[in-house]
Order: sequence, then structure tokens, then C-alpha cells
Amino acid sequence: ACLDLPGLGYYLVSAFEKLGFLLGQAGTKPNWHHFNIPQRITFLKTALNDPTVAKKHHQRLQKSLLIYLLVFLTLMLPGIYWQQTDMPQQLNYRYLSQRLEHRLKEKPLEAKIWFALSTLYIETGQEKKALSALNQAHNLNPKDPETLNNLAWLLLTIKDKNLRNYPQALQLAQTAAATTPLPYILDTLAEAHWRQGDSTMAIALEEKILHILNSADNLDHYTEQLLKFKSSQQPSGG
Repeated sequence: ACLDLPGLGYYLVSAFEKLGFLLGQAGTKPNWHHFNIPQRITFLKTALNDPTVAKKHHQRLQKSLLIYLLVFLTLMLPGIYWQQTDMPQQLNYRYLSQRLEHRLKEKPLEAKIWFALSTLYIETGQEKKALSALNQAHNLNPKDPETLNNLAWLLLTIKDKNLRNYPQALQLAQTAAATTPLPYILDTLAEAHWRQGDSTMAIALEEKILHILNSADNLDHYTEQLLKFKSSQQPSGG
């Protein structure tokens, strides 16, 4: 701005001359990121005597600023987009899935690995792979309540209705609830009864869940389930 106002420019030259006098030799030392005092004074005097120098200086500054902004946006916008999507999580799931699949090549009869892999498949929407992995886990450990529960729920709700199996899901859920009558397992059993047309049993189980619930965890889900069962609108498929 001082280069556009000659009077102000001369004041700045005078100020630099006084500063150079006070700094002595320190003001004449070269600097890696800006001019030293004598260089600044020389440039200002040249620019004040020749307006084209100031104009070229402004153009260089504007060009440098534009390049800086372009580089900044190029580097920052992908990072902002990355954080606002689920891409990091998806890559994490993919890495974990690959690790588990590699472990299964070493220990194909390890039920816990099959179960963990099925959970990752469910999280990433790969329901058919999840169903296959859960069946493997169930075959290897048929009494595990977590596997029984997850397999039952998937057989009740999988998007591909041709893969649903309500009778098998009910049997699996009953086995899980017999040994581990926790709220989420009883909820699966209630869902299985409802899809088999037994709303009375489904309502009774869901009311039991709300009665034994010790905290507000999933309270909204269980309440919605109870309202759904009371509506007596049976789902299709299975």
C-alpha cells in the first residue's frame, strides 16, 4: 500500500534508515526469508522513482498469493472430504477383514475368528458373507449364545428374503435364550416369535425385557419393538 502512496513511501524509507542506523551491522546481514535493511531501502527508493517496479511487485505478490491459495485448497479439501465420509472407517474394516481372513488360512477351525469376521461383514453390509461366516462359526461351536443370537437375527432380517428362515431362526434364538436370557437375546427371540405369527409371545418377551432392563441402554429400541408387536402387522418373507 505504501508504494501506491508516495508520501507514505518516503516516510517508510526514513524509518528503515533510522532502524538501520540503530541496528548497525546486524541490519545488513543477509536473511533467508526477507531482504536486509539496505536492500529494503534500495527497493523502496527504486519503486518510488519508477511506478512500473511497484506494479510488477504487486503482480508478483498477487500471483504468489494465488499459488498459495491453490496449493492450500488442493491439500486441505481432500482431507476435509476424507474426514466427512466413512472412508477411513471402511478402510479400517477392510484391513481387519483381510487380517482375519489371513488368520483363517492358518486356523480354519477357529470359531471365534469366523464370528469376528461375520461381525465385520455385517458392519460393512456384506450380509451374505456374514451369513456364511456365522454358519461356519455355529458349526464349529454350536452352543455359543452370541453366535446363535447373531445367526438367528440375520436369518430374520437379511435383505435377501430368499435367505430368510424364520423356523430355523426361532430354534436358534430359543437355544440362545435358554442359557443366556439377556435383553438383546430375548429381543431376538421375541422378533422370531412375531415373524412366526405369535404376537402374544413376542409382546410378553418384550415386556419382560423392559421389566428386567437395568439401564436406559437400547430402551428406545425395545419400546419400539413392543409397539411394533402390538400393531400385529406381520412382515413378509421367511
